[in-house]
Amino acid sequence: MCAADAGAIPDDGHALVHRAIGYLDAMLAANAHVNLTAIRDRDAACVLHALDSLMVHAALETPPRIVIDLGSGNGFPGVAAAASWPDAHVICIERTQKKARAITECAAASGLSNLEVVALDAAQVPARVPGLCDRADVVLSRAMADLATVVRYAVPLLARDAARLVQWKSQDISRNEREAGERAAAESWLGVRPDILYPLPPVQGESEHRVRRLVVYERVRRAASHRRSSR
Repeated sequence: MCAADAGAIPDDGHALVHRAIGYLDAMLAANAHVNLTAIRDRDAACVLHALDSLMVHAALETPPRIVIDLGSGNGFPGVAAAASWPDAHVICIERTQKKARAITECAAASGLSNLEVVALDAAQVPARVPGLCDRADVVLSRAMADLATVVRYAVPLLARDAARLVQWKSQDISRNEREAGERAAAESWLGVRPDILYPLPPVQGESEHRVRRLVVYERVRRAASHRRSSR
């Protein structure tokens, strides 16, 4: 796997790829005991979990300080953020206790000391962990819910100045989901940034590249947003 060739990470990113793959190997080993992923093949997992998640670099211009991954599942994409920015504090939110423990153990085994796991449903975070509200520079979500639902979960957690919500999606998004997501974003004072489309290498006999999409919303200043909407 060469994530740098796909434009996902900086040219000098071999160390961070090594950290991400170290976690992935620990996760695949733990998968024998806890159902973390349906992908057993290591090469396929490198592409569909690690490389796909490392595309977070395409959505950010500056290193974040606090990252929250909603509905983390097997640890990605939060793991990719933790591997990419060792000085950042990355919090993975995962409601299933067994998965949360497995992510914690795999992170420790692979040396990702900047990754923390909170075993909660994403909807419960503002009430149960109020210290995370208005803190995140970036909120991530991959394969958790529709765009509008994730917006509602993410908004209380976003810091107030140019914080971003990044959602991983397939190439095609229904018109209804897109419009509902944009309405929820507008109601929460989030601006819509251009989508980021990118190919992933074929895996397990696929003949064509799989195209993926990042949908990115950004916290905007309320006054500026109001001026645009009133024109």
